[in-house]
Amino acid sequence: MQTLLKESEIKTAIERTMSLLRQTYHSDPHEKCAGWYHYLDDMKPGVTASAVALYCFHMAKDHFERTEDVLRYLRDKQIISPNEEVSGGWPVRNTIDFPIMEATGWVIMISYLIGANMNSRAPNLEMAYNWIKNNQNVDGGWGAYKGHPSRTFTTVHGVMSLGQINRYSDELSLGIDWLIRHQRQDVPAWGPTPESSPTLLHTSWALLALNEQPGNTNKKIINDSLNWLEENLNPDAFTEVESQAEDYILNFKYLEKELEFQCSLPHFALPISVYTYLKLSKGPIPIKIYHALQNILSSQNENGSWELPRSPARPSIWAVWPFLAALTQALSISIKPNMEVLCFNNDITVYQPENTKYSIQKIIFSSTLTSISHFFKKNYAWIILMVFTIGGFFSVKKGFLNTKEFLLSLIVPIILLILSFVKKK
Repeated sequence: MQTLLKESEIKTAIERTMSLLRQTYHSDPHEKCAGWYHYLDDMKPGVTASAVALYCFHMAKDHFERTEDVLRYLRDKQIISPNEEVSGGWPVRNTIDFPIMEATGWVIMISYLIGANMNSRAPNLEMAYNWIKNNQNVDGGWGAYKGHPSRTFTTVHGVMSLGQINRYSDELSLGIDWLIRHQRQDVPAWGPTPESSPTLLHTSWALLALNEQPGNTNKKIINDSLNWLEENLNPDAFTEVESQAEDYILNFKYLEKELEFQCSLPHFALPISVYTYLKLSKGPIPIKIYHALQNILSSQNENGSWELPRSPARPSIWAVWPFLAALTQALSISIKPNMEVLCFNNDITVYQPENTKYSIQKIIFSSTLTSISHFFKKNYAWIILMVFTIGGFFSVKKGFLNTKEFLLSLIVPIILLILSFVKKK
């Protein structure tokens, strides 16, 4: 028997992470910036990291006092242009004023989740909605921008953005169709691109996007893919080689110059897969999911972050949000207040209150002691005879006793054995 999870430990881990985000918030009134960069120790905020950090506060149901300032910063960074393929989106630091899906999708999603569409000082979501529509490729998917090859990751961002704004839009249906068409033919899973091998990460992202469509249209697809996710999930591996980073080239224009940016987004497949499974699965939670959550808890750093493989010394928002997503989802779905989860023989899970005097462990231990005591009382004579016999045999073999002494030592246990038989009769 093993204790897998305690609600109090999950809450402590979440609080530690939220404390980290509060400590790493940066603002500069002169630069009109407020938020976070993906390396949390960088004092110059960025668009994507600021949106993701607000998403973390939303998931943790933790009110952040400077949310208004961050939303104002995001609005200031929104691109306004007569070019409808550019206007309304958000860039990342390295694409200067050229908006891309990787940033725009995150800003739209968190803005709607926290009700920023009702705030005049927040990002203009009508313009953002038009950017998403205007940058959809003719195949129904999305790349980083219109004309950039459609990918699972960016299409998911397009679908999830539209799912927040208008779940009944034609563009959303086209994006869903792109994902369904580009599911692997051999397994119910997705890879980074239509031609690539399936990964846990991209399958998880695709499932989250398919869940945005109203009704039960994709119920079988989702269930089959969740089964594949469970079968292939390794609770001891946070990343998978095939999806550890989303690497591709972005070509863009700035001041009439053709520029190039190497996009490289780090990903943690395990926590995103756990988050997806807990969010979408309707059945019993497999024990390997609890083991994964246990590993997430045990690997958290003291400062509230998790280690980013390519930069282990620097805390990163990309090594925070997916782990936080898994923990908050576990807290809201499967781990109830003041409860803990126990595992029996990797086959049975039991929920019980934390620190209870009627715990399963104490009941089993007490029952075991009672059984041992009852067995000894019932068979004490045989046990004593067996101890004397085995002890005497080895004593004779080692030369501590001779055969006569050994036989004489058995008289008392034999008498006890006879008396026990008489007593039973």
